[in-house]
Amino acid sequence: MPLAAHLASASAQQDINLAEYSDLLSQVEQLPPDERAIIQGLFYDGRTQEEIAADLGVTSRTIRNRLKKILRELLDGYQGGEEDNGDNLLAIYDRQLVQAYAVEGIRLVDHYEFRDSIQHATETQPLVLQGATPPKGTAPWYERFYDPHDISYIERTLFIR
Repeated sequence: MPLAAHLASASAQQDINLAEYSDLLSQVEQLPPDERAIIQGLFYDGRTQEEIAADLGVTSRTIRNRLKKILRELLDGYQGGEEDNGDNLLAIYDRQLVQAYAVEGIRLVDHYEFRDSIQHATETQPLVLQGATPPKGTAPWYERFYDPHDISYIERTLFIR
């Protein structure tokens, strides 16, 4: 399948992802045919390096070396992405500042979840805040945070490091 057709059929992709892919696609389409075949085969068609090597009549080591060169050139030549759309990413290395942003992010998510719960509350099913002792037959609200198989436990242990 040609690269352009692959992108056109990617209906599940967000518009922003399609814009990013189209930037990359334009770069890939400018590659020489052999290099384009390597990128398309590996990343779009899901083929192995050995399969591509057999098609091109070279060794898999040659494919590996060419792939490194191609990826380096694509990265060096890529002008799109976050810098072009003004949505620049920022790396923060101060641990306390990162924690403050994380806490604020969690607080905002919690706040909007609470607001959503209020909107969905009805007279027959009112919003009831659960205390430390749950009603009989109900698990404590915090139980999932201590179950090693629950994502809430994984997130809790990740964030306290």
